[in-house]
Amino acid sequence: MQAAPDRLTEMLTRLKLTAARDQLDGLLDEAGREELSLRATLVLLCEREIAHKDERRIEMTRRWRASFRARPRWLRLRSTALDRP
Repeated sequence: MQAAPDRLTEMLTRLKLTAARDQLDGLLDEAGREELSLRATLVLLCEREIAHKDERRIEMTRRWRASFRARPRWLRLRSTALDRP
């Protein structure tokens, strides 16, 4: 049988909770120092994961907008015209 930390890391990866996986040791240490309950620890993990996903979404939107602005004007107009019903 696998060790619990390895299994937990695999489960977090499978659930696509990569920020929680990557920060797990630090977050658990923080929860221990603050003597958080299990529920509060889960809330902490979820808050960090959501914050990471929000930051990533914002960055991806910025990159998309930057790449869209970098296109020639005629291509941008054509793209927006094709998106309309």
